[in-house]
Amino acid sequence: MRILLVIFTFVSSSLIGQEHWVDLLNQSQNQWCLKAFYKHYPNQDAEVDCPPQLKEAIPATSDLDNALHPYELDPAVEAVCIDMLFANDCKALTKLRMLSDLYFPLFERHLASKKLDEEFKFLPLVLSAMNSDYSDKHNKAGIWGLDYPRAIKNGLRIDDYIDERKAPDQATKAAVALIADYMVRFDGDHLKVIVAMMRGVNFAQQFDPSTSIDDELSFELTMLHVCLRLFNNTEATNHLIGWLTFLNTYEAIGVKKTFDINALKLLKDVDLVAIRGINTAYESDSVIGMYRGVPFLLPADVKDEFYALEDSIYGYVTPKKEKPIVPKPVVPSGTPTYYTVRSGDVLGSIAEKYNVRVSQIRNWNGLRNDNIYVGQRLEIYAKGKTASPPPPKKEEKKPVSPTGEYTTYTVKSGESLWLIAKKFPGVSAENIMEWNGIDNDIRPGQQLKIYTQK
Repeated sequence: MRILLVIFTFVSSSLIGQEHWVDLLNQSQNQWCLKAFYKHYPNQDAEVDCPPQLKEAIPATSDLDNALHPYELDPAVEAVCIDMLFANDCKALTKLRMLSDLYFPLFERHLASKKLDEEFKFLPLVLSAMNSDYSDKHNKAGIWGLDYPRAIKNGLRIDDYIDERKAPDQATKAAVALIADYMVRFDGDHLKVIVAMMRGVNFAQQFDPSTSIDDELSFELTMLHVCLRLFNNTEATNHLIGWLTFLNTYEAIGVKKTFDINALKLLKDVDLVAIRGINTAYESDSVIGMYRGVPFLLPADVKDEFYALEDSIYGYVTPKKEKPIVPKPVVPSGTPTYYTVRSGDVLGSIAEKYNVRVSQIRNWNGLRNDNIYVGQRLEIYAKGKTASPPPPKKEEKKPVSPTGEYTTYTVKSGESLWLIAKKFPGVSAENIMEWNGIDNDIRPGQQLKIYTQK
């Protein structure tokens, strides 16, 4: 018989930390390895119960769990954490459990090597939501959310090419070394060790549970508590075999010389997105040669092809982006007429004036599009005649109002009299100027009278 966990009603709250953890969770669920796993095993979600099945009616506590809360838990915060994990048919909890199936054995091995409490393996659930490719604006990165100083101090390489915080094995080794150091520094106080991993050692040294628990830290510690209870006291299918089968489709290659990752396009049917996704520690397009830190992985079925084309890959030069070709003016024989663009002109009206095509004006003047500007000088090769230069700007005219019906038209941005005239059969730009006592200089919002032509 299934015994379901109690689902608390979501309590409206301004808890600091919720939004940050939701961002972590979204990043985690969108990481490449999880998407690729689901692509290989599309029915994995169906194997997980929601709410999950309890192993025991009353969940047991642990030393680490007890240490998390030297004060009474806030039921509202706990309810929010549970609600977030159970939302959308337990999608969040399902994905975190699947990622834990992949990473927990690695964490347990490193923690055992230092004789540390195995349950420290739950920390990445809160630090990064189990995302090996995690990074944030505070320069924390990787599955353990390590900042730059602590990572460098513990021997990790971080530069323009490699970020070993995003390599789960190296990052876990460094994180476990930190936990071991903090256990000594804080006399085995699990809570201070956890706070040091979340906030840094300086914060942990001044930490007092009775005064130092702010809303954000309260949320993080409560989420860790909820995850401990859910993972330790519920049944779920373990996907480790599936993960191992999936990862075995990739193999490490020996990189003798630095090469551009785009050179892998020389391989047949290669997927660069997948290669970047599986090699999260490699930060740039340059794959470092003779680097022995984090193996560079390729699909096993292209490994032999890589070695066969090794010289071409190492010698690959990334094509330079070609500069856009600017068309050269096409100048026919004959004497040109020079026209200076005025306010309201468009290529269409100028072409009509000189009985030529818009494409010809573009070719004669090396224009890439129809954009022109006031004062621009254009060469026009008129067909069989030389057009007269445009008349000087006339003084304001009095409107000529013919008899008959008219429409009031409001000028829109970018319009010219020529474009407006085209909308009314039998009407020319000159007609509109005469009817309204204007020249061709118009402005958006201006109202014009357009008379019906018979």
